Amino acid sequence: MKLLFLLLFVTASATWSVRAQQVTGVHTRPTPGGPGILTGTVTDLQGALIPGVIVEAKERKGKILKTQTGSDGIYTLSLPAGRYRLSFKSTFGLTPIIIDDYQVPFLLTMHLDVSLPCDDPCKIVY
Repeated sequence: MKLLFLLLFVTASATWSVRAQQVTGVHTRPTPGGPGILTGTVTDLQGALIPGVIVEAKERKGKILKTQTGSDGIYTLSLPAGRYRLSFKSTFGLTPIIIDDYQVPFLLTMHLDVSLPCDDPCKIVY
């Protein structure tokens, strides 16, 4: 009798353990709208790094998230997964770049390097 009770207890414990793991797995699935990372470097057409470029990501609903490149020309934005209109604007007289319908996926890092062309004449010191 004790052996039968022990066998039933072990079986019930193993079943409960498997079910608990399955429930936990449901909670760890990715959901739409999770964060993604957009990062990259902004340069001019000659490859010089450009500090202070304003990088904006506009959601379809109109919300704008923005950052600025550092002294190394690198920017990083944490964005909810979705599609964005990206803009890169410099105060050094470089032509802004607009990228429509750029997709940022859930939990992925997207690397996007951008080169800004110069307005004429192109004699700019950063």
